Amino acid sequence: MIDGRHEIRGQVVALTFDDDPSESTGQVLQHLADHDGHAAFFALGCGG
Repeated sequence: MIDGRHEIRGQVVALTFDDDPSESTGQVLQHLADHDGHAAFFALGCGG
């Protein structure tokens, strides 16, 4: 169980990616979609 998130049960995976998006981003997103996965993205220092 995730500490402080009692409504979340079962298996949970958290992934982090550095220096993305890349040529493999589409494949990762498709895999998440195929398995009802979810993702959140944020960017730092874009357009510098």
